[in-house]
Amino acid sequence: MSFLVIASAIAPSLFSYCFTVLGSYSNISYLTGAFLLFLIIASAKVKNPQ
Repeated sequence: MSFLVIASAIAPSLFSYCFTVLGSYSNISYLTGAFLLFLIIASAKVKNPQ
């Protein structure tokens, strides 16, 4: 849960910085999409500790 709070605090600044420097949101969107895909694949491979 704390990951969501941290990501919610960091993401707007990160997106704003990338928009200011690069002029669009597309690059940071690709990066966050790749990270999301990584998290989905990793969560499917994690074993349930129960």
